[in-house]
Amino acid sequence: MACVDIHTHGSGMKILFEGTTGGSFTSDMAIDDVTLETGSCSTVTSPTSTVPTTSASTTVETVTLFEGHWGPWSTYSACSATCGSDVTRTRLRHCISGVCPTGNSSQSIACHMSDCPVTAVDGHWSTWSTSTCTVTCGTGLATSTRTCTNPAPSHGGQTCPGSSIRHSYCRISSSQCSVDGQWSTWSAYGACSDTCGTGQMSSHRSCTHPAPSGGGHNCVGNSLRTQSCTASQTSCVVDGNWSSWTTWSTCSVSCDLGTITRTRSCSQPAPSIGGRACIGDTTETHECTNGPCPEWSHWFNGDCSVSCGTGTRERMRACSTGNNHDCAGTSYETLPCDGPQCI
Repeated sequence: MACVDIHTHGSGMKILFEGTTGGSFTSDMAIDDVTLETGSCSTVTSPTSTVPTTSASTTVETVTLFEGHWGPWSTYSACSATCGSDVTRTRLRHCISGVCPTGNSSQSIACHMSDCPVTAVDGHWSTWSTSTCTVTCGTGLATSTRTCTNPAPSHGGQTCPGSSIRHSYCRISSSQCSVDGQWSTWSAYGACSDTCGTGQMSSHRSCTHPAPSGGGHNCVGNSLRTQSCTASQTSCVVDGNWSSWTTWSTCSVSCDLGTITRTRSCSQPAPSIGGRACIGDTTETHECTNGPCPEWSHWFNGDCSVSCGTGTRERMRACSTGNNHDCAGTSYETLPCDGPQCI
């Protein structure tokens, strides 16, 4: 008896061959009977007859049986799009009764379509940029911008309506403003400067109550003051001595280049009883400037209040000093404006 294993996609099966081997058949078998059974050849038992059982599994390759088969192809579907590239249509087939031999269940072919029409894209505004105030303290003008790039118009689309610039008033709180300096109290007067006749004694103060900060102004006036004093000795020859310089006068002009002046006198003390007069000038002059004269910026025009017909438009400008009160005129105006004729 010979046996051949057959492997299917399910349980294993075997084919039994009965016949005569050897003798005049040499190594061949004269087959008398063929039987199909479940199981494998390893479970075959020899029959009670004297005919030997031979397993052919060592010389016969394993046979795989497919239980299913492919059905017919369907007709091709419609194209997957009506225009453009990479468009295909597909047909299908199905595996009938179990597992089918190797193969695809679908096939696709290209559709040759015309290019899709281009759609116009209207422009949209980006968000407004962060604005910076034109002054560091008080009220100023803030400007911010935006761009027509979100998205930009393309393929004949409409551009963004409105202005790309906007202006608004801004105010910086007092906590961020500059602090002007203030004088401390005067100190007590010191000793008399002369031991004979009339002299001077002085006291001082400092610009520290508070000190200037944040660009604030320094204290105005002298940090030193004097007054006459009389020594215990009398009838002394007294040479003249200069008084302290007066404070500088205000600049002769309010802007651009001018002059300031200060004076002193030979009176601290004045010469007496043959004493010498003071040496030097009684007046001193220097150039001064309070900076360039304030100027207005150009006008910043707002949008017209109407989209057609006659309306109003606001406009603003800023003084170059950062304080609009320094410039003559107004920083804000309302003007008439004309849009297209209303339909």
